[in-house]
Amino acid sequence: MILYGEKDELYDIITAKLRSKNKEFAYVQRGSDLSVYTSDQYIIITWHPEDVFKNMHNCDIVNIL
Repeated sequence: MILYGEKDELYDIITAKLRSKNKEFAYVQRGSDLSVYTSDQYIIITWHPEDVFKNMHNCDIVNIL
């Protein structure tokens, strides 16, 4: 699972919940390249969908907003 966005209040809420459930995740800073993450390997969770949907046709992306 990849979290994509800024480290803001939403990030804090999401990571606190994932940690409480003992779920592993990685963080990718907003503006970074996501093309290395393919759909068969990762689920990308974002709260900034305007950044990622343009050229990401082969990824599983969840917009939590």
